[in-house]
Amino acid sequence: MAEETKNPSRDIPLGLLGSMSIVTVIYCLTVLLLSMMQNYREIDTQAAYSVAFQSLGMKWAKYLVALGALKGMTTVLLVGALGRARCVTHIAQAHMIPPWFALVHPKTGTPINATLLITILSGFIAFCSSLGVLTSLLS
Repeated sequence: MAEETKNPSRDIPLGLLGSMSIVTVIYCLTVLLLSMMQNYREIDTQAAYSVAFQSLGMKWAKYLVALGALKGMTTVLLVGALGRARCVTHIAQAHMIPPWFALVHPKTGTPINATLLITILSGFIAFCSSLGVLTSLLS
């Protein structure tokens, strides 16, 4: 990621602190919302928000929660692929695997072939695995 920023010593710490602060605030707000919707003793640990919305008579909201969970899992997979592609690029730059995987796009600065390799391998593993195994890996 440092290769893609203009001023890495300033931009990376700012980006990390900013994103962690935003996520922490959002997490605290969602926990507060859940505790206001339902007594903490009644919260279902397997599907907290779906059950909470359903207990309030908002059965349609469980589909919205499922859509958000699907988007979250997709985001985790894509960010994981991004990080693994960078690792493959550095391994290729060290000539431990063919240097073809170290090819970086001249305009965007992103690893092209390493991203394709990791995406195809991750897709193949996801295709051959059950949904239960995949969700346990993402949690």
